[in-house]
Amino acid sequence: MTGKHFMRRLSITAMAGVALIVGLVGPAQAASNNWNILSGVNFSLCLDIYGAAPIGPGSNVQVYSCHEGYNANQRWSFLADGTIRSKVDNNLCLDIYAPTGWVGSGSNVQVYTCKAGDNANQRWYRPGDGTIHSEADHGLCLDIFAPNGSSIGDGSNVQVYVCHGGYNANQKWVLNPVIF
Repeated sequence: MTGKHFMRRLSITAMAGVALIVGLVGPAQAASNNWNILSGVNFSLCLDIYGAAPIGPGSNVQVYSCHEGYNANQRWSFLADGTIRSKVDNNLCLDIYAPTGWVGSGSNVQVYTCKAGDNANQRWYRPGDGTIHSEADHGLCLDIFAPNGSSIGDGSNVQVYVCHGGYNANQKWVLNPVIF
């Protein structure tokens, strides 16, 4: 591993640790359940709902430069039922687009009206390794699409993809508490 790659991994690990510690020790932040979800590829990129008002069911999810101050497109809450809800509208859940009912590697991620009951396309869990897994298929992780090794930046699409064990920054996420 080159010195450049080692330093990048070291800085990503350190920043992830700081964000995690801040999230754990800040009871006011945790109580608010108001989070940015930062990309493990680049901590200046946040999980973001594409576009401006009106945002509604079917709006695409991407990563985009994190905004200072309050930007509901980049604010999320985690509920006990496994849903990740948008602060744009608490009735919009992070959802795997599956018009035929089939969910697989490469399926797009959007926000959609939260559905009561057992809707695995809108249920997620975090096993503690920085990944966010789908309840629809435990082998699928929230992933930033980077075709043929292309760079990831503003507007890169979010999908679910086969979980790559170990270190894969496209599938690593850090929760950062949002304080108003």
